[in-house]
Amino acid sequence: MTNILAKDNGVTLKQHTEDILENFSKIGKAYSNSVNNIAKLIEWAIKLHDLGKVLPYFQIRYVQNKNYEPFDVNDSINIYHSLASVLFINTERLRNILGEEHSEYVKYVLSAIAYHHWKKSLEFDMRFGSDKFEYLKLSKYLQVLETNLFNELKEIIGEDKEIISVNMEMLEGLSNGISFAEYVVPPYQIYWLPKRLETKETKKDGKKMWILISGFLQRCDHFASFCEEDENKYDIEIKNIELKHIKRNIINEIRNKMPSFGEENLWQNAIIEHNKDNLIVVAPTGCGKTELAFLWSFGQKIFYTLPLRSAAEQIYERAQNIFGIDKTALLHSDADVYLLGYEENWERIKTYEVAKQLAYPVIISTGDQFFPYGLRPPGYERIYATFSYSRLVIDEVQAYDPKAAAIIIKFIEDISRLGGKFLLMTATLPSFILQEIEKRIDTKITPVNLYEERKTSYEKLVKHRLQFYKIENKKSEKKTDFSIQQKIINEIIIKAQDKRVLVICNTIKQANDVYKKIKSALEQYGSNKIKNDNVLLFHSQFTLNEKNRIKNVIETKFKNPKPENDSEGMILVATQVVEASLDLDADVLYTEICPMDALIQRMGRVLRRHKENFKLKNSDEPNVFVLVFENGLQSGQSRVYHREL
Repeated sequence: MTNILAKDNGVTLKQHTEDILENFSKIGKAYSNSVNNIAKLIEWAIKLHDLGKVLPYFQIRYVQNKNYEPFDVNDSINIYHSLASVLFINTERLRNILGEEHSEYVKYVLSAIAYHHWKKSLEFDMRFGSDKFEYLKLSKYLQVLETNLFNELKEIIGEDKEIISVNMEMLEGLSNGISFAEYVVPPYQIYWLPKRLETKETKKDGKKMWILISGFLQRCDHFASFCEEDENKYDIEIKNIELKHIKRNIINEIRNKMPSFGEENLWQNAIIEHNKDNLIVVAPTGCGKTELAFLWSFGQKIFYTLPLRSAAEQIYERAQNIFGIDKTALLHSDADVYLLGYEENWERIKTYEVAKQLAYPVIISTGDQFFPYGLRPPGYERIYATFSYSRLVIDEVQAYDPKAAAIIIKFIEDISRLGGKFLLMTATLPSFILQEIEKRIDTKITPVNLYEERKTSYEKLVKHRLQFYKIENKKSEKKTDFSIQQKIINEIIIKAQDKRVLVICNTIKQANDVYKKIKSALEQYGSNKIKNDNVLLFHSQFTLNEKNRIKNVIETKFKNPKPENDSEGMILVATQVVEASLDLDADVLYTEICPMDALIQRMGRVLRRHKENFKLKNSDEPNVFVLVFENGLQSGQSRVYHREL
């Protein structure tokens, strides 16, 4: 007998099924608590998920199995393989195999099988495929197909031939125009069909079971296909390092800045000791929230999300130092380009491909890689199943607009109900986000607010004195002038004679203009205290290599903490990219007006070196200057920030 092929590269259905089962066993070994009670259901979904590939059209046309028998390439029997798989399952026999404990969940197993891939052709067959099903019913080789399947999979399903047999009753109904969704309820898109009424669960966790069976099947299937196409073996779950090693690496990293630092100074220990599950932390910038998130992982799988690519890249570099290069991955829309920038290291691109399969224990990403699955598009089960045993960090939540925040809240509501854990941390937590989380999460979460817990010590810590500049500017029907006045440029230069001055603009155009004005003024009047290479410009439109070069220069010249004996004059002109993506320490900030949360982030770049008992005196000059244009307020206008903000 010719083998049944699963792939056009020669991988057999037997081999593909065994690969998927092996992937699932690895997840079970790593995260047994998440899958123990449904392992049997998932295993049978895996064993039966590709039975539909037995159809001659698929074997001969799709995977080029030229010697396959029976030979029939009639397009009328080209039924999408995941739907066809259900037709070859003896439902009653499956119910008996699963036993009374799981019998009511057979419908979820069938749904997972039928819809484990979602394509337009599947939807057409599901709704309008009656002719195809009638041709299959009238074909003379159904028994041959049953035999082919049993011979191919008998080592996997055992000697029970009855489990593989054509469901003639279902095939008859489909031939007469009954929609496939009437027999096997789809998880999305056509919830509205009357059959949805049958999904009313008799147990509280019914919907959870549905998602997890589908999700683990999809995850293990996708990963098996990835490895088979790549012709390499990878672990579907790379093991993370233990908490004690994470803690040791964090302490060693901090000691590079503070040599006397010891574990007794690690304030994060007390928080994670009493908050091992869901956690909300509100704390100032630069106090160690990132280290808190790393420790809160407890050595388990962690997804660390940020709103900006530049911020994700910076945390990725830090995470590698803590968890190791072989444990850490980066995901965002240009992550492959970013990784390739490392001396065109193609091996790092391979890690990106493995990262997309969610195999790494530490994945640093932008929020757009995962949060949209809260809207439940096709394939969301794969993501939800993975997050059901993972830990999710949401950093800088205030940077998302309200619509994005709503999706994030729905996402964490769903994954927490599936068993996943989340840590939301920020310097500025919008109250509406906290209120919505409290309404939706079953377990009570008491936010850890360091502003309140350390109120006495923080009152001794006064780093910022603000001064607002109102800038008169002209406005016409076509254009508003947002030029920074020369007297402010001169003031920046004077301040930078022996200090580090950070200038943050709301647009790249404004940043370029300010940078050129500063350079021009220095050339015209001269300054032996500000070297030419100490005036820097940074924004998002530089090439990748140039961005990396400039970031390295900034983190050297504006190193955090600033050494006490450093009196070298420096100026950095930048856009919002420095709000959360660079660990820098400045003395003075000039910034265009921006929403309050962004202003706090910008101020967090000033005097980062002072951790306690530092208080500006009343006689001290301001060190934060906020520029407000009389007409239009700021150069970005509604293109950068919503007008109401």
